[in-house]
Amino acid sequence: MVKVVNARTLLEEKVANGYTREAKVYLGDRDTNKTEGEPRVAPIEYVVDGKTVTANSLVYKVGSTAWRNSETRFNLLRDLKGLQDRIQNAATAPSAATIAEYFAKVFIDVQRQADEMADYSASIYNVWTREDAGEVTYLRDFLPYTGKEKEISGENDSVPLIQQNLAQLEQIVLKIRAFGWKDSLKNMIFNPINVLQRVTEAAATILVDSRNDDIIGNIVRATFAGAQLVEASDEGESFDVRLYNTFKDAILKLAALKHVLTGKELSETGVFNGGLKILCHPADLWQIERVVNGGLNQILSIQQITQALPFSEIIAYGAGHMNGMTWGQETLAFPGVKKGEAYVFLPNPLGGIVLDKRPLTLETGTGSVLQLSTEERAWYRINGLFHKWFMGGAMAGGKAGTGNIVKVVLPE
Repeated sequence: MVKVVNARTLLEEKVANGYTREAKVYLGDRDTNKTEGEPRVAPIEYVVDGKTVTANSLVYKVGSTAWRNSETRFNLLRDLKGLQDRIQNAATAPSAATIAEYFAKVFIDVQRQADEMADYSASIYNVWTREDAGEVTYLRDFLPYTGKEKEISGENDSVPLIQQNLAQLEQIVLKIRAFGWKDSLKNMIFNPINVLQRVTEAAATILVDSRNDDIIGNIVRATFAGAQLVEASDEGESFDVRLYNTFKDAILKLAALKHVLTGKELSETGVFNGGLKILCHPADLWQIERVVNGGLNQILSIQQITQALPFSEIIAYGAGHMNGMTWGQETLAFPGVKKGEAYVFLPNPLGGIVLDKRPLTLETGTGSVLQLSTEERAWYRINGLFHKWFMGGAMAGGKAGTGNIVKVVLPE
């Protein structure tokens, strides 16, 4: 059975796998964080089993599928309120480690709220995390080594060595992606908890919408034609049969695309067997799910087809959470898949890439976190995107007949 991927299933998978994260407070401004190598982080002071511990991060596990109205979140908010009281009422200036603990817990709240929405990045692209990544990073530093076996006699024969793909000079350029809303660090600590909750909820929503738009927004805004466009099939007496045949045509068309790097058809690669995925509009999900699983409506009590098509997952995405909402004088646009259209793609290890250097964080400036400046500090993240191998001929300047994705027009 094909798996439907949504916020619930993604979160359940994290919980089942014991997924853990680190919450860190990065020192330095956003420009410095983009260019420097090893990150500089503020020490965080917190209590474990009655003992005060100082570390460079707060490690936490995604321990349940519920967060927003959970007891665990209420406990975190109580901790934040307690930290606010300690900082505001302290006879002497609070330690930098105490303030770092406060912001680390703010970041935990943001990320756990984001977990309850669907970030589809890792379901479509390869997501790499490298805190020491340079502003310009070469893909050869991430690509698998290559090599082969050969028979040797054992008498002074050279052994074939695995090698780095040195010829591959494709680059990922890191970008700073900052939020339009910003505030001072001082206000973040002195704001009432209910105001802080609204800030973290907005930050989580912006984060998820933006990460999905980095990939899905890029897909739906692209122009697909020729080898990457699959028209609706007119073969079959019923809608279900035509829909089935349309997706069968899409598999064949995808298989015939060539990879930008190797020049080989996707069907000639070791990753093509299984793993194919569908991206569609939520209104079309129920029909697509049933048909690709082989459950077609019957004509004259005769079941037409029973064999399921080789898809592993379906992602239904109609738009971002804030699509169409106003922000100042601007109407926000986080578009999704249109009704009556879909995309069939191969999540290839040599496909699309997201390189994350900094998760969502707050700019602390070049000084100590203890310096609670009244200057405005932006929420920001730092990452780079590489679309070329995934999008192929569908992106501007791309080579026709290449890529890891085709657009599908559904029958009416």
